[in-house]
Amino acid sequence: MERLTPHMTKALKGPLFTWKNASDLMRTAQGAALAMVLSLCAASAFARDVPVSNAEELQAALQEAGGGDRLLLQAGNYGRLSMWPGGKIDPRFDGTVTIQSADPKQPAVFTELDLSKARNIVFQNLVFDFQAEAGKPSYHRSFEIKNSADIAVLGSLFDGDDAHGVGPKADGYPTGIGLSLRKSDRIRVENNVFRNFYRGLTMGQSDGSIVRGNDISGIRSDCMTFVQVTNLLIENNHLHDFRRSPTAGDHADMIQFWTYGTKIPTSNVTIRGNVLNIGNGDDTQSLFMRNEAVDSQDGGKLMYYRDILIEDNIIINGHLHGITIGETNGLTIRNNTLIRVPRTGPAKESIARGSKTWMPRINVSKNSVNVTLEGNIAPKIKEQPGWKVENNLAIQDTSLMEPGHYTRVFQNGLADKPYAVENYIAKPGGPADRPGLGAARLSRY
Repeated sequence: MERLTPHMTKALKGPLFTWKNASDLMRTAQGAALAMVLSLCAASAFARDVPVSNAEELQAALQEAGGGDRLLLQAGNYGRLSMWPGGKIDPRFDGTVTIQSADPKQPAVFTELDLSKARNIVFQNLVFDFQAEAGKPSYHRSFEIKNSADIAVLGSLFDGDDAHGVGPKADGYPTGIGLSLRKSDRIRVENNVFRNFYRGLTMGQSDGSIVRGNDISGIRSDCMTFVQVTNLLIENNHLHDFRRSPTAGDHADMIQFWTYGTKIPTSNVTIRGNVLNIGNGDDTQSLFMRNEAVDSQDGGKLMYYRDILIEDNIIINGHLHGITIGETNGLTIRNNTLIRVPRTGPAKESIARGSKTWMPRINVSKNSVNVTLEGNIAPKIKEQPGWKVENNLAIQDTSLMEPGHYTRVFQNGLADKPYAVENYIAKPGGPADRPGLGAARLSRY
């Protein structure tokens, strides 16, 4: 079949087949069947693979793109991609348009992304290369999606940079935000690599989104931050090896939620199967969900987090905030494994395991209701009367003769760096060697 040219495709999208024609056809059962056939044929016939070699060709292809089209980008630097209604490219597509590298081993590169009010776009197997400008603040957003819906970013690399010309607290440390998502629904961020940013991924005011299978490392402040989100899945991500500035005073977290200034509570969130590992980097808070709207802004029970599920995560870190959750109505924390390893000092030397203060623990606001804490392995679990708390295992690494010592619980519980996950598989016959206890990846069942 002859490939359709952009001019031909544009003509086929014209008045020849309008919604009025379709309505006329659907007045009878026979017409409805015919309309369905025509719709399926149209989707198949009009979808195209469009080769693209440079930024100018990409702009032209996007101006003519329709649902089902794949724009296959040759290797090269495509610079800044900016799309909004009223601009040169209207990014509101009726069906999915995919922008991807023709050869994932020779990916196309973008240096900036600004997407506003977009619909139905997939970015796949690309490189988003951030190049810090002298004096730019750490929170600079070079790659941003806002006021959009049904956008996917898949299998891509977000490559950050170090600050310079800012000041002694920031210079030489990661800067910029890897991917900023604001007021956007049904966003998929899957199987990407983020490295060397001030913050890896930020998401605010989103519904129905998925953050899954991403690898984030070399972060100065936060791997992921979320505010005012609903129906969110955070699954199977690997967050590790921070690069903190010792003098900046950053509140560094692997996964952080906050509610400061919000009017709608975060609800229906699942955080599952993630590995949060200090690795060879600096210690941080791990999963931190303070509820400022309640504890400092008088939001009351209307602003409680709602229906939060945290399960099957592995936390290997040196900070007491392992899983810390603010005021919540409907919270389940189950089958997680929290392990303390030595912290790292300002001069990057290893510090002894130290006191119980720095053991990562499960800490939930005492005002939370409808709370279940079960099947977890952790140094400490804070509980309240009325909560369901059962089948948890307390562990410790300070006294060899006391119950729950790492040498009894794990196969290589006192391992040195890089603290590989496999070190903490349950020891056969040990206290953790039973079904329904701890993260599945560390269980023999």
